[in-house]
Amino acid sequence: MALKEHVWALGGLGLIGLAAFGIYALGMEAGNLETEWLVMGLAALVAVAGWVVVDHPRISQFLNARSTRQAGGGMGMVGLGLALAIGLNLVANQHDARIDLSSAKRFALAPQSVSVLKALEADVEVRAFFSGDSVEKSAFTDLIDGTKSHTRFLKLQEFDPSIHPIAADKNSVDNQMGTVILAMGDATQRLEADLSEAAFTNALIRLTSNVEHTICSTQGHGEIDIDDDLNPASISAMVTKLEHQNYTFKRVNLMRLGGVPSDCDLLLIPDPRVDFLAMEREHLVNFNAAGGRMLVLLEPGHSNGLAIHMAQYGIDVGENMVLENNPNYTVMGGDASTLVIGQNQMTDHPIMAPIVGMVLLRVARTVQAFQPPIEGFDVGELMLTSEFAWAESRIDGTTPPKPDLGEDMMGKMGLAAVSVADSGGIVLVFGDADFSSNELLDQGSNFDLLPNAIAWLVGETDQVSIRANPAARGLFTLNGAQGLMVWLVSLLVLPGITVGGAVATWIARRKR
Repeated sequence: MALKEHVWALGGLGLIGLAAFGIYALGMEAGNLETEWLVMGLAALVAVAGWVVVDHPRISQFLNARSTRQAGGGMGMVGLGLALAIGLNLVANQHDARIDLSSAKRFALAPQSVSVLKALEADVEVRAFFSGDSVEKSAFTDLIDGTKSHTRFLKLQEFDPSIHPIAADKNSVDNQMGTVILAMGDATQRLEADLSEAAFTNALIRLTSNVEHTICSTQGHGEIDIDDDLNPASISAMVTKLEHQNYTFKRVNLMRLGGVPSDCDLLLIPDPRVDFLAMEREHLVNFNAAGGRMLVLLEPGHSNGLAIHMAQYGIDVGENMVLENNPNYTVMGGDASTLVIGQNQMTDHPIMAPIVGMVLLRVARTVQAFQPPIEGFDVGELMLTSEFAWAESRIDGTTPPKPDLGEDMMGKMGLAAVSVADSGGIVLVFGDADFSSNELLDQGSNFDLLPNAIAWLVGETDQVSIRANPAARGLFTLNGAQGLMVWLVSLLVLPGITVGGAVATWIARRKR
């Protein structure tokens, strides 16, 4: 008799077992159900059947009771809601979409990553080796999940080195913190120390690109160092960023080599302090006439002979310093030589089009189309000052800067210009170099400006975009006590209040 009184517990366990088996079976393909799960499902079915047979009178009495019939409508609505939720979940799984509402867009892929993914035309194996569950594994899995709506060519394979030692040995994996190998045909790229989105995208670029671009940086004129990581004025951070893709940098001395080497896809002239010799300027003219590409960074007061030489390509580089008369276009607390360039001051050139944030320049000179235009060169400006700026021509360190009507240029003026020659040669000049320095690289959209310019100059148009910036994290870190409090509130307190309220309501109705 006691067994019959408590047989409902067997039925309850059976129903829970059937629900668990159903959820498991929905996630598995036909024929792939594990034996243990099949046995559990069968046992649950037997338990429910036994409950129905043994407790049949009470079940019939319960179903025929007035309260049961009254509750039927409510249960039907609950069932309808549950069915709707399951249906919506199935539709969502078939048409996955991610919406990132975080301020730093931490869960959305950068536009450059999306561009690289959409350009994939062949399968790329992603072999991910992680020991157990870890933060690194979770972050990388989330990254791969974010790529699914942009490409179908990434094929993820996950391995635990301790469980799959043969695969780990075959891929020479001995790093317990995480190793990812990208493979396409016989080509592979390996990620270990850095598994971020930027590192993953750079690896895809290296894997899929058939071209390695050589960027030649001039030396011998006091140019900016391209390798000194400790110097805030160096551009080493930008160089390192591009070397992680399909770019190689090397220094060249035009006088010693007798011209620009033939393997230079781009000649970078990073703010020389000493003027180029006449023979070196002739090498530049010959390089441009042969279809060569040049990128020139020129700070005010530096290498004025080279600045004047730019007129041969239709670019007018001023012997001045641009100052801003409206504090709304400068950095708060900064002086008039620090310029904040917003989107309304950028032209629709392909280099500037993807940039959505501001660009910060510090001590710049004017760079504009030469007037009248030079025949054979098509010149366009990339960035403009505000209408409140002026170009101070008296840079002697003693005269207080002020706009002199009739002497200084005023209003909107160019700060960067690109010249495309009929020969195919291209010259791009920026009237500032600080924006690409280690010190200012992570300010605003400086992170993307020079890499975009280089990519456009060498013809890598799919790399002209916005890159994943590791500086934009937007993380919220909890200590142990705070994490425990969040866990208790979300998993115990709030659900407990809900269940307690439901039980109290049921008891109150039973007493009526």
